[in-house]
Order: sequence, then C-alpha cells, then structure tokens
Amino acid sequence: MTFLGFRSANRAPHSVDYEAIKKNVFHDQDVLIVNINDTNLPWPDRELLKGIGERLYGKKPAKVRDGRKQE
Repeated sequence: MTFLGFRSANRAPHSVDYEAIKKNVFHDQDVLIVNINDTNLPWPDRELLKGIGERLYGKKPAKVRDGRKQE
C-alpha cells in the first residue's frame, strides 16, 4: 500500500516542464500564468501585469520587518 506523498526508493524523481504546462493552459483554457518578476519581460510589461493583478485581486499586504510595516 502506498500513501500520497511517499515514493518508493526505486522510482527516480521526475522533472516537470512548467513552461509547457503554462503554454498548454493558455492555448486550451485562455488562462495566462505569468511571474511578474520575470526579467525576460520588459519593465513596462511587468508593471502592466502588476497593475492588472492589483485591480483584480487587491494590493499585496505590506511586508512586516522587525515588527514594523515596510511600504
């Protein structure tokens, strides 16, 4: 009997092609998965995507450092 999350020592780990997954999801479901910190995107594109994300989902909470919020 095997449990989820446990793998036999005989099985080699497999790699996941995340770029292929993102491409397939975009083509099949019209869903775009983008890391807004991806340096392959020009700065204006990253800012545009960040603005869209903030409009849809709200701004990210401020980070807390040493008990104080960092803006």
